[in-house]
Amino acid sequence: RSEVKGYCCVQLLVPRSRLYLRPKEWYQRALDWFGSAESYTSLFPIGSHLAKSDIICRTPCQLWMPWWHIVFGENVTAPKRHEDPRLPFFMQAR
Repeated sequence: RSEVKGYCCVQLLVPRSRLYLRPKEWYQRALDWFGSAESYTSLFPIGSHLAKSDIICRTPCQLWMPWWHIVFGENVTAPKRHEDPRLPFFMQAR
């Protein structure tokens, strides 16, 4: 069984070729969905009160932090940042 392991407070360096793994429409749908009330209530199903500030703060999008590496074609389990030789030194900080 694999666990999804990504980084908190994501900083992305993505080669252009990885951006094209998904069509532009996929990114547009994701952006539209993350900015919707539906995304908030789907990710936070307890309670249905939704304030405008909830959507503006983009809390649902923040929950995608551990998933971005998968969106851009990486393995489900990301190596520890400080142990990943592919990253520039300044991104390996603990």
